[in-house]
Amino acid sequence: MSGSAVRILDEGWDYLIVLDACRYDYFERLYRDYLQGGVLSKKVSSGTNTPEWLKMNFKKRTDIIYITGNPKITSTKKVDGFEAQ
Repeated sequence: MSGSAVRILDEGWDYLIVLDACRYDYFERLYRDYLQGGVLSKKVSSGTNTPEWLKMNFKKRTDIIYITGNPKITSTKKVDGFEAQ
């Protein structure tokens, strides 16, 4: 996919669900079974991996609640240069 990378804080959304390492083509076929009423749109990521994506999108503290099961994200120490709090 060509185009400019999206910075998520510059987008207008109330809820954002990021499926890390999820193929868009598969998700597009299935999402209506689980997420009725939502709008699915394809975007170019600002990072090629989770730590890079976090650094590009969360350069400063925000009032965003970030829920993850990814071990690269922790509130107890810096991991790959990113410190969640």
